[in-house]
Amino acid sequence: MKSVNRLMTAALILFSLTLSCEQVPAPDKGFELTEQNLGNIQNIPVSYGKLVSVTAPTPGVAHLWFEDENLTIRMVQVNYGKNFVHKEVNVIKRD
Repeated sequence: MKSVNRLMTAALILFSLTLSCEQVPAPDKGFELTEQNLGNIQNIPVSYGKLVSVTAPTPGVAHLWFEDENLTIRMVQVNYGKNFVHKEVNVIKRD
């Protein structure tokens, strides 16, 4: 009998918690990244600005982060494991 009372109490608590929940608003998406195609180039353009950081999300891959004089950030992905630079560059414009 005690186990039935405990089960009913637990069910009542769960039901009450479910009723008291409210939907959390979706986070603001912010803005979309734009992409720029490097094309057939031999080097990363100087116009990308100063190299400010390098991150390595996975082995053999590096993300090179550049910032130019307009504070625009560009991320160039280098796959040094396979010896190539991705043609698509992520661009983050800042105001």
